[in-house]
Amino acid sequence: MKFRLFLTSIILVWAACLIAQVTINKEWVVSDGEPDQIDWSASTLDGSNLLVTSNTKTPNGTTNVLTIKYDKDGSSIWKEEFDSGNNENDYGAAIAPDAYGNIYVAGAITN
Repeated sequence: MKFRLFLTSIILVWAACLIAQVTINKEWVVSDGEPDQIDWSASTLDGSNLLVTSNTKTPNGTTNVLTIKYDKDGSSIWKEEFDSGNNENDYGAAIAPDAYGNIYVAGAITN
């Protein structure tokens, strides 16, 4: 009986966590670029702006790193695409601003 009560409690807590994870107050949603099958991405806040890095498909079928800065309303402030120039896939995986306004992007480049 105690085990059944314990198990029921665990399931209820787990279900509450799932509901809390799904219920998000979204201010806006933006779709930019066309991700590859490998959809690496990262985001961070820079003041009230959102920095995002990921990848986007190119016309020749490879991917480039795509980095975008959005304002608090979801409007794009700027967008940069990085191509390593080797006609292979490039992926953005991490992003971080510094105190001087510089933005650092890390990722993977295939050659």
